[in-house]
Amino acid sequence: MKIPSFHLVFLLLLGSCVYSHHPGDEKAKGDTASDFSYTVPEENQGSFPEDSFRTERRKIGLGKARTTSLDISIPAGILSVKSGTPDLAEVSIKYRKERRFLIKQDLTGDHLYAKLYMPKLEGLKEISDDRTICSIRLNEKVPMDVSLSMGAGKGKFDLGGLNLRTVSMSLGAGEFAVNLRSTPATSLKVNAGVGEATIDLSGKRKEELDAEFNCGIGTLRLILPRSAGIKVSLSGLIGNIDMGELVRKGNYYYNDAWETGSPRIRININGGIGDVKISMAD
Repeated sequence: MKIPSFHLVFLLLLGSCVYSHHPGDEKAKGDTASDFSYTVPEENQGSFPEDSFRTERRKIGLGKARTTSLDISIPAGILSVKSGTPDLAEVSIKYRKERRFLIKQDLTGDHLYAKLYMPKLEGLKEISDDRTICSIRLNEKVPMDVSLSMGAGKGKFDLGGLNLRTVSMSLGAGEFAVNLRSTPATSLKVNAGVGEATIDLSGKRKEELDAEFNCGIGTLRLILPRSAGIKVSLSGLIGNIDMGELVRKGNYYYNDAWETGSPRIRININGGIGDVKISMAD
């Protein structure tokens, strides 16, 4: 779907306002930092030479935590999140030296809260800075609530191997691919801005799921498990809607397994201008 340029600029300006600065935040105690190899493609550096970038590798240990909440916020760039560490999180990041990358931690009883974020740059600098490249690996075993926020760019979130409880995402302008196959999450909320988002909820599930999608301008693709009972409600959408195998009954759309399938997935899709496409997979 083609988006008028003045709409895109306006929405990017709005999106840049949602990131707030947290004065006084510092690197968490016990963090380690070391260089890792990554070269920004020359065509993407623009007026920023290689020596204007900083590279870091950071870890967040689990300690005595038995449950966790993780908040990840990257204003712009390229973000990859997937499983593959015995710690809570392992981060490799490259960003411009005028920025800061911060980690906050708080252990209450056996619950660990961690926040990974970059404070806001002022004005148009925030919109034009799309050179951050961040790769995050998360623990597969510990029960986890995850919140992901990305202003603009490209995101690949391969969360299918994680022990998720709840997931919330705020996706600004760009392209986003989210794998939530077979996760035990019982709650999902996605606020989408401008661009394309593909979210895979297929695979075998043991828990019921309530999911809410608040759409902006662009395309939302959902892949749902055929064996689960599916119920979808739509409100305020302007654009093309392809419900695939789902059948409308009254104000809702259902699949054949709604009456007999287990577990059930209830989905609300709200607002937005663009396309919604739902498909089924095993």
